[in-house]
Amino acid sequence: MTSRDRGKAVFLLPSLARLAPIVELRTPLLTQVRREVLNTLPVLVRLGAHHRDWIRGPESWQPDLSLRPRDLLLSLIGHLLANYALPRFCGNAWLIDGPLVHIEREWYCHLGKGGSPRTFPGWIPKVSRRASHEFLSAPDHFRMREALRYGQAQAIVKDRDLSIAIAGSRIALDFHHDRLWLPLFGMWADSRRDPDEFFLVADYLWAKANEGGSFGIRLSGRNFPDLVRSAARFFEKLGESALPEELAGLAGCELSSSLRNRLLDRRFRRWDSLEGVKPYRSEKSGWRYEICEINNPTDLIAEGRDMAHCVGGYGWLCQSGRSSIFSLMSCKLAGGVLDREVTMEVARSSRRLVQARAWSNRLPHPVARRVILDWCQKNEIDPGVLQR
Repeated sequence: MTSRDRGKAVFLLPSLARLAPIVELRTPLLTQVRREVLNTLPVLVRLGAHHRDWIRGPESWQPDLSLRPRDLLLSLIGHLLANYALPRFCGNAWLIDGPLVHIEREWYCHLGKGGSPRTFPGWIPKVSRRASHEFLSAPDHFRMREALRYGQAQAIVKDRDLSIAIAGSRIALDFHHDRLWLPLFGMWADSRRDPDEFFLVADYLWAKANEGGSFGIRLSGRNFPDLVRSAARFFEKLGESALPEELAGLAGCELSSSLRNRLLDRRFRRWDSLEGVKPYRSEKSGWRYEICEINNPTDLIAEGRDMAHCVGGYGWLCQSGRSSIFSLMSCKLAGGVLDREVTMEVARSSRRLVQARAWSNRLPHPVARRVILDWCQKNEIDPGVLQR
C-alpha cells in the first residue's frame, strides 16, 4: 500500500471482515490453493478497498466449487462488482500487483456498472464505437489496456491475428502516439501488405517519434509502400553504424524483428542523467521515500503505464536533452516493495521543476510534496510548480 492509499486503509477492516470469512468457509481459495498458483489474499484486499463499488454483498455469493481456482475468484469479483458477465480478461485487473488504486480496476468497476470503454475514467486513448465493441472480444490473457489496443486495431484492420500481434508489440501500450498508430492501421488495411511490413514500419515510426516527437511526422499524402521503403532505409543506415558485420548484405526490409529490437535498444538504451543530482532517500512517519531518474524508454513507458498518465511519450524530450524525468517511490519501513508515488519533469536548461503528478495526473499529497521540496533544495533545483 502506498501513501496515496492510506485514506482507504481505515475502511479495509470492516469490508475484509465481511469478505475473508466467506471466502475461507465457502471455498478452498485461502486454505488449499498455494500462493504460487493463485495469491488470493491481495485480491481480497483490493476488493475490500473498492467496497463502495460493491453492487452486491459477499454474503449472497454462492460459489460453484467445480470451477478452477482462478475462475472461482473471478466469479466472486463479478458477483461483487458487475451487473452482468464481463469478458474474462477484465478480471485480470485484480491480479495486477502494486497500489490499491489502479486504473484498470477503476475501469472494471466502470464496466460492471454498465459503463462503456468510451467513457473510462482517467486518461484513455481515443475509442470509437466499433473499437469499443471489438474490445469486448479480446483474448482472455490480455490486460485491459492491451485489450483497448486490440479493439482499436481490430476495428480498422479487421484481421484478428494481426490485431493480437499489434496488442503484443512495442506499440501496444504507446497510446501517446495514436495520431500515428490509428492512421497506420488504416493504411495497412487499405494496402493489405505483408503483416511483417506493418511491424517494420511501426518500429520505424516508433523510433522517429521517440527521437523528435510524433507531431513532426506527417502520414497524410504518403502510401504504405512509401513508408516501407523509408523504414528499410532507416534500419539499413542504423545497422551500418551499429552492427555492420552482423548485418552485412541484409536490406532494411529483411531485418528480423529481433534484430530491429537490438538496433533500437542500442539507439534508445539510455540518455544522460541530469548533472549534480545525488541519490535521494528519506524516512518520514514510518515510510521510506526514494527519488530516482528514469534513463531509458522502457522504464519511462512503465512509469506512464503504472501511473496512468502520458509521461511514456516524453522519451523524445529526454533524448533531445530538454527534460529529465524523476520518479518518487515509497514503501513502509516495516517492509514492502517500493511503489510509484509521483512523476516529476525537470527542465534541464533551467533546472526547474515543471511538472509533478501523482496517479492519473492528480496533485501530489502533502507528504510527497514536502519530500519533493526537500529533494529540490538538496539538488539545487528550482521547485517551480510546487511554489504556486
